[in-house]
Amino acid sequence: MKEPGFFNNYDSSVVIGILMAIGLVVTLITAGPGEATRSFLAEAIILAATFAVARQYLPWKDAPKERLKGPRRELILGLVGYGLLVFGAAESFRGNISWPWLLGAMLLPVIAMVSAGYGTRAWGLRMPKPAEIGVLAVVILLVYVLSRGLGAILPPRELGGAAGENAIANALAFIGNNAVVLVAAAALVEIFFRVYLQPRLAAYLPGRWAVVVQSVLYSASFLPLYVNRYPITYAAALVLVLTNGVLGGYFWRKTGNLWLLILLHLFAFGRYGL
Repeated sequence: MKEPGFFNNYDSSVVIGILMAIGLVVTLITAGPGEATRSFLAEAIILAATFAVARQYLPWKDAPKERLKGPRRELILGLVGYGLLVFGAAESFRGNISWPWLLGAMLLPVIAMVSAGYGTRAWGLRMPKPAEIGVLAVVILLVYVLSRGLGAILPPRELGGAAGENAIANALAFIGNNAVVLVAAAALVEIFFRVYLQPRLAAYLPGRWAVVVQSVLYSASFLPLYVNRYPITYAAALVLVLTNGVLGGYFWRKTGNLWLLILLHLFAFGRYGL
């Protein structure tokens, strides 16, 4: 089937760049150069570097995927789950009971896939190849080095926020003390956005655009957190920081491996001292 005109004429990387540039300008005007450079310029550099490695050394062809059994029904179900997820997050930051909404949202795609009888390929349950692990290791190292280096040379944040050695030590201590919970949470998030939602979007969009849409939805799911912490304009602009969603979506598209996504989520989604 021929792709719609927009998808033929615009490369997804250009659109990602434009979206992040809009966020940069908005943040520069409303929150100052420190926030703008750290939240967008630094993220653009990290995305460009890590994506260059992933694109160069991961397979050029998409990983084989199991055929969807009801793409329209399953996509609608996923979007309902997404609505529950955002609602639950908003209720959490209002101080209301939120765990039923959040748990229901996270388990909805799991229940849908189990009830539909999807096999291990659809879940991404295979051992990673050594080359894939190598690419993942380089990406994690790049994120660490770049976030540390950029954090040291860029202007300070106008709105505050943890940075430096204490933030790194606190983050590592938190991971160590909550490893089981964090792995389970990372697995559920990756299953929801990458394993479940992205392939259903790809049933109606070219693969690269499914990655972009998924990454926007992933980033937007943090909006209740941003609104709770920052002025509304800056909070809205932060939705356009697409680094992690794009990288996770690309890894899933090219490897189809859930274990790699979990490791990526745990060790490459953080920013160390930035």
